[in-house]
Amino acid sequence: FVHGLDATATADGPPSVLFVGRLVAAKGVFDVVEAHRRSGVELPLAFAGTGSERAPLEAMGCEVLGWVPHDRLASVYKRARVVLMPSRWQEPFGIVGIEALAMGVPVVAWDSGGVREWHAAVTPWGDIGALARALRAAVQIGSRGRLPDGFDRAALMTRLRHLYADVADTQGAGLERHR
Repeated sequence: FVHGLDATATADGPPSVLFVGRLVAAKGVFDVVEAHRRSGVELPLAFAGTGSERAPLEAMGCEVLGWVPHDRLASVYKRARVVLMPSRWQEPFGIVGIEALAMGVPVVAWDSGGVREWHAAVTPWGDIGALARALRAAVQIGSRGRLPDGFDRAALMTRLRHLYADVADTQGAGLERHR
C-alpha cells in the first residue's frame, strides 16, 4: 500500500504526462522526452524530481517541478493523465508506479527489474517506439490506473503479519537449537 498519499487531493496544475523520480539518465529521463515527442500526445511533459539532468531537461522546454515533498505528491499525481517509467537500470520495484496506480493514474513502463511484479502490461525494455505507442494509447483511451490484486492495504498488511510470524517462528526455533 502507499503511505501518506491523499486520494482526495486536487490537481496542482494542468493535465500532463508525468515522470516522478531522480532526474538521471539511468531512470530514462531522455527516453521520456523522446517517447513523448514520438507519441504525438499534446499534453505537456512534467518532471517531479531533482538530479544531474535537471538543467538539460529545462533547456529542452520540459516543466521541471523539482523535488516535491511527499505531502504534495498526491496533487502532482492528480494532474497526470499517465506516468512514464522507462528505467534504463533494473528497477528493484518501482514504488512510483504503485503510487500512481493508487491515485488512479495509468502507468506506461518498460519491462525493467521488478516492475513486472506489479505491472503486467509492460513494454519491451529499451523500445522507445513501444513506449510512445503505449503512452498515446493510454491518453486516448483515458483509462484509469488500478492497483493490481494483492496490493491493497489489507492484503499487504496480512502478508506482512504472516511474514513477521514466520520469521519469529524461525528465529525461535533457531534459538532453541542453540541453547
